[in-house]
Amino acid sequence: MAYARSRIASFAARALLAIACVLTAAQSLAQVQSVVVKKNIEYTQTSATAVSPSPVSNGYGFGADVNGVNIGSIPVPTLTGPINTAALGPGHNGGKLVYAPGDNGWRWGVNANDFGTSSLANLNSIFGSGTYTITVNGTPVSLSLVGDAHPNAPVLTLTGGNWANGKYVIDPAKPLTITTNAFTAYGTHADDLICVGAAGPGYPLPFAEISPYGCAWVPLGKHQFHSAVPGSNTLTYTVPANTFVAGEEYLVVGMFAAIVDSRPNAALPGSVNAALYEASTLVRVKAEAPVFPMTVTTNITPTVSSATATVPYWTQGAATTGNVYTLAVAPATIVQPATAKGAMEKDALPPLGYAKRADGTKDTSVACVLAQLNGSGQLQAVSVSSLQAYVSGVLSSQGQAVQVLNGVATANIAGSTFYVGFGSSSTAMLSGGVNRSVVTVPGSLTCQPQAPQTGWWWNQAEDGRGYTIESTGSKIFFAAYLYDISGRSTWYIAAGPTS
Repeated sequence: MAYARSRIASFAARALLAIACVLTAAQSLAQVQSVVVKKNIEYTQTSATAVSPSPVSNGYGFGADVNGVNIGSIPVPTLTGPINTAALGPGHNGGKLVYAPGDNGWRWGVNANDFGTSSLANLNSIFGSGTYTITVNGTPVSLSLVGDAHPNAPVLTLTGGNWANGKYVIDPAKPLTITTNAFTAYGTHADDLICVGAAGPGYPLPFAEISPYGCAWVPLGKHQFHSAVPGSNTLTYTVPANTFVAGEEYLVVGMFAAIVDSRPNAALPGSVNAALYEASTLVRVKAEAPVFPMTVTTNITPTVSSATATVPYWTQGAATTGNVYTLAVAPATIVQPATAKGAMEKDALPPLGYAKRADGTKDTSVACVLAQLNGSGQLQAVSVSSLQAYVSGVLSSQGQAVQVLNGVATANIAGSTFYVGFGSSSTAMLSGGVNRSVVTVPGSLTCQPQAPQTGWWWNQAEDGRGYTIESTGSKIFFAAYLYDISGRSTWYIAAGPTS
């Protein structure tokens, strides 16, 4: 069993804390503001629809927290309940909570960072369903955490950018709108809570140890309780344009919380005491300034496809001389052979990755190749030097509309990603990265090449290594994650019995 802090912050605990009484700076006496027990499940979203349990080793969590102001010197709070203390061993710390200064509160566990594990079954085998009692300042606060009322997984709809390689990429000059799906059990508990928000460079979270995936306290965010907003079981928040910084990555969070028990206690005036089940979904967002601005209009039907890319300007300032290109990266199975074989042999590109299945589960053996549409609306293989320009000559600083697809049979281009770019030559356009994807046509196989997945431990300024160790009974699992300068990963694992 791995002892690791829950990656999910206590979203509802902090949101509940927000409605608890707020002390002025002059009030220096200890004030307990919330007493919370909860279970939480973390999900990861990597596309518009792909949401799955987080692959981390501690995505299923339990927490017992006491939050407040100046409470570090109060008597040590204690926890009792349906807990398998034998399985926890010394990690349970005899039920005594530990103060975490960075969180301004008391937390379960010897390391003051709550509990996390890799499966719901394991979580429930250690922290059962029933009544948990946290004794605070000599006052027992009993909370009923029963019913396994885990909310449905939040699925976030993001607008303003596009999905690429498991991340949502957005031009920081544009706003990012985040909308949750419906919280299906909203309004069926003592209270319910929905949160959306974002955090990252320039917008740090105001707490330290329990994983900083908060919601109600995220600097960029919004939350609602059913008791205050009973009419809507979804929530939308828009991050204003020019909030994110190009080149930085941010974390977007959506969270549903079922508050199954909420009990005031006269001995703890002003404290919100609650038991809850949380489900949170995390999305990695990358702010990336485009090489040139572009708006796209598409009409993709099962039979015919059209797409136009409108570029306000190719370069800022004066007009320039060059070529505009339209091209595609397509599954080799729908691409006709090149007409100029010699040119292909001279500077043909290797496969630009391999096609993925429509559900995104895994790569296939079908190569993705460079292609252009010919006069009959068929994709034809091309080399770098044999790319034909869409238009050549003086490119106006006012830009133009580029007809990328014009009534092309969808079956001929299914699974292909189309691009528009410009440069003094096709080689300069490709090597300089002066191109942008316009549209990916749906298909059973999809070619949408991306930069390598960087992984949780990759950092261009550091060595690029990460390690995890887990043990269960007499078995141990070790993993090493190594990353090159581009973020491409090599993973090594070792597993076996211990004695």
